Amino acid sequence: MGEVVGVNPDMQVTVRLQTSAPFGGLLSVHGHNGKTAVIVSNTPSSGAVIVNDPDGKRVCSLPSTDSESPPAKEDETPE
Repeated sequence: MGEVVGVNPDMQVTVRLQTSAPFGGLLSVHGHNGKTAVIVSNTPSSGAVIVNDPDGKRVCSLPSTDSESPPAKEDETPE
């Protein structure tokens, strides 16, 4: 595992670069309150971007995590 952390003068994390994410690397950018604002990482099948609100709760993500079924492949049509 490797990790690089950037902090502000108040010693709050502002950016984190990790190599220990479940499926590879992870980059997270934190807001002025220290909560994670954006995460860029990957999943077993693609990349992922997660955007959080000021409280650190997910607002949206790519790919979307709202659907219970996985997205159709390009050569497949949904039923």
